[in-house]
Amino acid sequence: MIVAYFELIVTLIHCLLLSLLYSGILLLVVLLIAKTTRLSFISGITTRKLYFWCFCIPILFVILILYRFSYERDNGLGETVMIPIGYKQHVFCSDGGMVYFYPDPDAYDPEDFDIGKFTISKNKLCAEVIRDYHNSPYYDFVVYDLKEKTSTPLNTIKDYTQYAQVNNLPLPEDFNDFSYHYKKFRTKPKWKVWLLP
Repeated sequence: MIVAYFELIVTLIHCLLLSLLYSGILLLVVLLIAKTTRLSFISGITTRKLYFWCFCIPILFVILILYRFSYERDNGLGETVMIPIGYKQHVFCSDGGMVYFYPDPDAYDPEDFDIGKFTISKNKLCAEVIRDYHNSPYYDFVVYDLKEKTSTPLNTIKDYTQYAQVNNLPLPEDFNDFSYHYKKFRTKPKWKVWLLP
């Protein structure tokens, strides 16, 4: 929990610094435009530069925070991290070990399952199901249709392989663990690391 609070504070500071930077850049752009035009709106800003800069900071801060915690960018805080996989669904990993998927993330569902290696193909989550607990499902593989919100349990690797071949889905050899998918999700150009939250 402390790690989550620390990461949240770092995120807020990062967004604040970016909003300060972008407000300054916006002010410079407005000043450059003021040199070439005679618009009354622009000249009004040039007479109150500090006011304009201070006005832009909270607006940009809120925009950056909303962007950081949007579905496409949100990867969790602290020990629980997640990967967006489409249709407002996520695959979660807590404490660097247990990987799980909630068909309905807003409510407890008996269909919640722990997964091992997985892949996403054709808007379907194809995954090995981990059966380490007394209430684990009886099947070894699952195909969850993200768009239709339906799951197809498959008892054995043979059942999954047949199903995958018929439906043109990846075979179990093509599955990867959570760390592979998370690294792929987090890999971005260096400029995005510094210039976006």
